[in-house]
Amino acid sequence: MMPTSNHQQKEVLTALLTGERHIQKLMNVCGYKDRDSFRKSVLNVMIEKEWVTMTLPDKPKSKSQRYVITEKDKKEI
Repeated sequence: MMPTSNHQQKEVLTALLTGERHIQKLMNVCGYKDRDSFRKSVLNVMIEKEWVTMTLPDKPKSKSQRYVITEKDKKEI
């Protein structure tokens, strides 16, 4: 598993500034190929810190799932 870096978190936040994104787009931005690894080491960390939210929180693995930056963090960037 690739360790989460501040650089990867910044890349995700930057990608989300223009709107919601699918996990595959965010994985590409960070150079990940494994969805579960990316979810565990990057997305879940950012969700726990309340930097990112899911559009479908009840269905975290849905093919329609998108991720968005929280309003609080959008203002800080």
